Amino acid sequence: MRDGFPDLMLEKDGAVSFMEIKAEGDVIRRNQLTRLRQIGSAGIRAEIGRVDYRFDPEQDYVVVDVETTGGWASGDRITEIGAVKIRNHQVVDEWHSLVNPQRAIPAKITQITGITLCDFYGIELETHHRALCDARATGHLLSLKREGCAPDRAEEAA
Repeated sequence: MRDGFPDLMLEKDGAVSFMEIKAEGDVIRRNQLTRLRQIGSAGIRAEIGRVDYRFDPEQDYVVVDVETTGGWASGDRITEIGAVKIRNHQVVDEWHSLVNPQRAIPAKITQITGITLCDFYGIELETHHRALCDARATGHLLSLKREGCAPDRAEEAA
């Protein structure tokens, strides 16, 4: 994202802190570093956390996808949220909800997602439910990656 906001907001014993999560090979972008410094200068703890992702088939996880009216945090709004719960490489549950953005949906976004304001007022249209489909696809790709079937980006570039 362009805004550089950290991935996590943590609350412990009434104190709030922020953390940008980076896995092996990830780099911190200038806008992310700038945002962390701004938060820190406001007296709020902000840090970079390094993670090593390991697959545990017994551990459930949820993949979430969000569709919006555009890419600008200051004026665009959420239109749909989709989530799939994964257990041992299988989708075991899923959920999605349309969210009324309280504003017009640009034609380009309707073209990409299939979501129109008609969806929010119960007017039957065939919709893509793009967030749920994207969350399903991401869950499937993560499973393939963990099983060693999906190529790494480095391999794709070669």
